[in-house]
Amino acid sequence: MQADLLISLRMSLTVSLLVLLFISGAVARYYWDVYYYKPTSICALKGSTVTMRCIYRYHSGPVVLKAFWTKQWGQGSEPPDLSDDPEYRGRVQYLVDKQHNCTLRLSDVRETDQSKYYFTFITDQPGGKYQGEGGFDLSVTDLQVEVLEEDRGIVIEGDEVTLTCKTTCRLTLSPTFTWYKDGHPLYSSTDPLYLQSVSSDNKDRYRCAVLGQNLHSPVVTLNVRYLQVEVPERVVEGDEVTLTCKTSFSLSDRPTFTWYRNGHPLSSNTDQLHLQPVSREDAGRYRCAVLDQILHSPEVTLNVRYGPKSVSVSISPSGEIVEGRSVTLTCSSDGNPTVQNYTWFKGTSSVGKGETYTMKEISSVDSGEYKCRSSNEHGEKLSEALTLNVLYLQVEVPERVIEGDEVTLTCKTSFSLSDRPKFTWYRNGHRLSSSTDQLHLQSVSREDAGRYHCAVLDQNLHSPVVTLNVRYGPKSVSVSISPSGEIVEGRSVTLTCSSDGNPPVQNYTWFKGTSSVGKGETYTMKKISSVDSGQYKCRSSNEHGEKLSEALTLNVLYPPKNISVSISPSGETAEGSSVNLTCSSEANPSVQNLTWFKESGSSPVGSGHSYRAPQRGSYYCEAQNEHGSQKSDAVTVKGVWNSALYAVIGVTAGCGCLSVIIAVFCVRRKRRGSSADDKNQTQAMRTQTAPVLELSSVQNVDPNAKEDTYTALDPVSRSSDDVYNTLATVHSSPSDDLYSALDPQSRSPEYDTLATVRNKH
Repeated sequence: MQADLLISLRMSLTVSLLVLLFISGAVARYYWDVYYYKPTSICALKGSTVTMRCIYRYHSGPVVLKAFWTKQWGQGSEPPDLSDDPEYRGRVQYLVDKQHNCTLRLSDVRETDQSKYYFTFITDQPGGKYQGEGGFDLSVTDLQVEVLEEDRGIVIEGDEVTLTCKTTCRLTLSPTFTWYKDGHPLYSSTDPLYLQSVSSDNKDRYRCAVLGQNLHSPVVTLNVRYLQVEVPERVVEGDEVTLTCKTSFSLSDRPTFTWYRNGHPLSSNTDQLHLQPVSREDAGRYRCAVLDQILHSPEVTLNVRYGPKSVSVSISPSGEIVEGRSVTLTCSSDGNPTVQNYTWFKGTSSVGKGETYTMKEISSVDSGEYKCRSSNEHGEKLSEALTLNVLYLQVEVPERVIEGDEVTLTCKTSFSLSDRPKFTWYRNGHRLSSSTDQLHLQSVSREDAGRYHCAVLDQNLHSPVVTLNVRYGPKSVSVSISPSGEIVEGRSVTLTCSSDGNPPVQNYTWFKGTSSVGKGETYTMKKISSVDSGQYKCRSSNEHGEKLSEALTLNVLYPPKNISVSISPSGETAEGSSVNLTCSSEANPSVQNLTWFKESGSSPVGSGHSYRAPQRGSYYCEAQNEHGSQKSDAVTVKGVWNSALYAVIGVTAGCGCLSVIIAVFCVRRKRRGSSADDKNQTQAMRTQTAPVLELSSVQNVDPNAKEDTYTALDPVSRSSDDVYNTLATVHSSPSDDLYSALDPQSRSPEYDTLATVRNKH
């Protein structure tokens, strides 16, 4: 990059100088010239691109007809144009312009391109051909990897080797090289590649290339010669072992070998070193050398395998071992491979494994002789015995204690104490009042259970902690319910029995009232119903007794059900009598709303526990609380006409008919012989009296008559033009009781009961 910049700068200065010379007239009128930029000797890599820069000048007047480059020098005939040469076709580019630039760019340089190159231009004047003298001298080279060996001219295993990327000529531009190992780039630099301590196993392939260009050297492989020590792969103590110094090339006649172990020379001077029999002391780092040829092999390690040796046991902490403390035994041994298997023995019994054996809160029963056995694949060995003498202060506790027993704890020792020792007792770490070697617990309770130990403080002696386990029957028995809160019919409910006992309670029995309903710590009722309401208890028991819990009341909430309606009085009811309907239901909580409905209607007709039916028909009640509602079946209210009512209707109807006949007779007599208007009026009166005759027949209604008779009297079934409506319209006087009695708007509620009489006649 810097070289290109310098060339460009030099070219620009030269052009400027020439322009100034042309302007100043310092150049002769007929001056011809070609200037080649230095260096004119170029060394280029095969496959690279080369640029040969120049400028040319000539006097004013002639016209340049052709400008080109050629490899032929001569002022005679026109030399061949380089661009016309088939060998250069497609690789030559002329950078000739009106500013007198005459640069040649040659790409994909080949070894055959090595030559001299000249710029030539031809004008329209006779003899107007000019060729630049001197030209460019192009040399073409390959990249080669050179191995810089040591003075002896060979690469020996362990040597440091330098690889250099070289060319046959000095490159015009100093490129940056990239080094490759087995096709993978290592780094890019202008420096050589340094290899530290090469090995005979080094079969790697190296090459270099110009950074940023597709220019590569051939691949080279190091031919590393070696002097090496052959060692048996597996050596066990006691074997006969021979080490051999081998080489991959021919040595001088009768070479003298030298052997080294861990850097120290040995006595052998042949190519073999005999170790018979080999021991663990022979293990180490070996190498051989041929000193007169300055040859040294790399170091190899002789690994001698052997079984455990020097097995011993140590104890921590050292000194007196007092009961209650923690003691660790450690087994040490030497072996190759390293010992991994350790077994501990107390006497002849195996008590543990591992390099260490720890006894926490050691007691008098741990006293005895301890050994460890170390083993690997080449053997095993037992250590000498270590005697462990435990000095103990311990608390004696009865094996089985039941609440209410009289219990005495005793502080005992295995060694002599000072005169009148003062004992201290602890429960759960808290100091107690007793100061003798015995602690008396009269009528022991579950509160006395815990961890006890004794101490002789003036001698710094503490016993291990022992546990006093007080056994007792169940206590604090209680029942809990899940889920809590309101219990609604259809849900799942679980009762749980909790109690305290030692040993823990295992037997639970559930009671509803006095009846046993289940066993187990929990009692589950799926899809609970109202019949599950009641008082529940659980009975807890262990080997020391049993106890019953307090009762838990289970109140199951549910919507109304079993809805029914009763009629009072029952049976048929005479016209004018009262009929009471009463609604009954079951619900929890109690029914909050009772609503009455007539079956033919959609609106309520009443509310409350009882309802007085005003007319015949079918009725039902609907009960509701916060959890739902339910309807009863419909009941029918029936009614009949009594004989007194029939008599009243008959007399009233007779009087009405008689009054009508008298009135008609008087009118006809008074207006006899009158005009046609009187006749029309008389005819209208006749029309109105016709239903009266039908009414007279009603007076003779037999209670045993057919249903048609009652149908005629039924205001629900009659049409708008029947006898009752006719009577109501003809005799509209409010003072007439007969018509008021027949008027459906003014009759009593008992009238409706007549419609039901026909069902029984």
